[in-house]
Amino acid sequence: MYALVAEILPWILAFHVLDGLAQTRRGQLLFVSAGGRVRVLRPGLHLLGLWPLDEVVAVYDLPLLASSGRLFLVDPWARSDPPVIEGERLEAVSLASLGVPEREGRKVKAAGRLLAVAPTTEAAEAHRADLSALAAAPEEERPGLLAARAAGRSDPDAARALRARQRPFLLPVRVLATLAWMGTFVLLPLGVWAPLRAPVPLGAALACVAAAVVAEAALAFAMLRACGAERRRAAAGALHLLLYPVAALHPLVHLSRGLYARFDAPAVAAALLAPEDLRVLASREIRRVAFARAATPPELAAVWDARERSLERALAAAGLDRAAAVAPPRLGPGLAGACPLCGARFRDGFDRCSDCGVPLERAP
Repeated sequence: MYALVAEILPWILAFHVLDGLAQTRRGQLLFVSAGGRVRVLRPGLHLLGLWPLDEVVAVYDLPLLASSGRLFLVDPWARSDPPVIEGERLEAVSLASLGVPEREGRKVKAAGRLLAVAPTTEAAEAHRADLSALAAAPEEERPGLLAARAAGRSDPDAARALRARQRPFLLPVRVLATLAWMGTFVLLPLGVWAPLRAPVPLGAALACVAAAVVAEAALAFAMLRACGAERRRAAAGALHLLLYPVAALHPLVHLSRGLYARFDAPAVAAALLAPEDLRVLASREIRRVAFARAATPPELAAVWDARERSLERALAAAGLDRAAAVAPPRLGPGLAGACPLCGARFRDGFDRCSDCGVPLERAP
């Protein structure tokens, strides 16, 4: 048994690291926590979930860029978000030409073309359902459908209620994950490579790890059901931990990832972020909305209005004032202004951000 465990442990470590890699693309956000404050990660390659306390929530942040007659597409394979969504980078297609949108994993397709790549299968299914309802509705009913969709997905109180239902399970899941992680990466290596200094019985250590994984799976099923998941979805989440125990070493990286797919990013931010972090995020996004509204076709004005209302609802849910959130920054001596999107400060002589390409915001 010692030789077998010694041979398997490096592979477990390698799969554990690979299982924590996340490549997010344009329009995708990750809310990441190690048991404390939640931080926001934008598109890019990230290494997550090396520790058993880690939790990841993924959302599809790009608004549904649709009017009553057309859908505006962005490059679904882009690896980064542009500072501002511009009309010349959008491709307009007729909603009548879409037919019936389909989902393939995290991809949403229609009429033989790729429409979007979501961060999770849950987010892709939500996007597909929205597009299907929109394409099937008469043109005169589409504005109402878009407004109802935006209102339903931007409810911060509902997102907070979901977090409240999830919260009682977080601590016990993390405790069990820590036990499984310690057994795998501390007790087993000590028993294999330092048997004289730490005579760990491998059979007992393996039994403890297995018991922790089984208990995690039971809690995973209960948590997903409490959060509104269908029985089949909850069972699949539990089986994933049982059949691929590497995932049980950081279970909340998998269990929470698609849990908030029915909400847009501002609502999720209101449920997960600290007030100051929410204020920073909302301030940036409200400014992005203003630039995007001016840079995209007028028929998308309703989309940007809905996005702004969603951000304002998130701020209000946290007791924050919109005017204070978008107030001009305080600048030190010799500084001409700050970028409203990335926050970079510039000296006198500059009037635009060199990275974002937008006018600097001056102090009052």
